[in-house]
Amino acid sequence: MPRKAGTPAYRQRDSQALVTLTDAVSRRRRDYRLGAYVTLRNREQYHCLTAEWEAAGRRFPAAFIEDPGAANPHALTIAEVVRDSCRWAEQSYDEGEYRSFVLRLRLLLKFYGRPRPRSWCP
Repeated sequence: MPRKAGTPAYRQRDSQALVTLTDAVSRRRRDYRLGAYVTLRNREQYHCLTAEWEAAGRRFPAAFIEDPGAANPHALTIAEVVRDSCRWAEQSYDEGEYRSFVLRLRLLLKFYGRPRPRSWCP
């Protein structure tokens, strides 16, 4: 009886975080290097990568970029987008609307403040 496939392991190789995914149709395996092992950013990338893989029916995620900053080193971080949005909202909204807007942006910053927008997961 074939073994039931589980979630791929987050593991270390040469001080780098690594996850190996297997395509459900072709049965080919592909390694994804996520950078330095045991960092919060790499754990987030691991969860995003495995979520995309699961959502695609355990097919290789086509849109995953191993290092989001490598594609465009000048891309804004989410923290920078939040900062600029706060500045804009301060001039555009009255005080009550501004406070409400800032509270929502704080949640966005709390949960997604580190990765670049291009690396947001579904």
